[in-house]
Amino acid sequence: MRRKYKIFDLDYLQNAELTEDDLRELLDNKCFGMSLVVGMFKMSNHTMPNEKIIELVTTDKHWMYNYFWTKEQREAFTGCLKKAFKNLYRYNDTKNEFVTSLWLVQYGLTNCKQKKKKKEYLDE
Repeated sequence: MRRKYKIFDLDYLQNAELTEDDLRELLDNKCFGMSLVVGMFKMSNHTMPNEKIIELVTTDKHWMYNYFWTKEQREAFTGCLKKAFKNLYRYNDTKNEFVTSLWLVQYGLTNCKQKKKKKEYLDE
């Protein structure tokens, strides 16, 4: 049986005054990470439903290498990510920058310029 995640909208994660119930969901149930991943897919114009995104990221350990985004999409998402971390964890700017960068290295999609290089590598 698949685990259900409550997915929070990126705008809500960045700007809302989070309730105790929200905090419990976000911190105890991995909903924060899943909400960020779903938001990243949406911001990069991928049209999969939330359930498909969750299934993908929980079953394919290489998913981040098979989906792409532009530099502009990454920059826009990075701004949202920083605000979401700041809103939930209240990190100072230095720690927030570090955590955001680390999250993007671990979970960020691949730059769309790599799509051609990946194809060339596979064709060899």
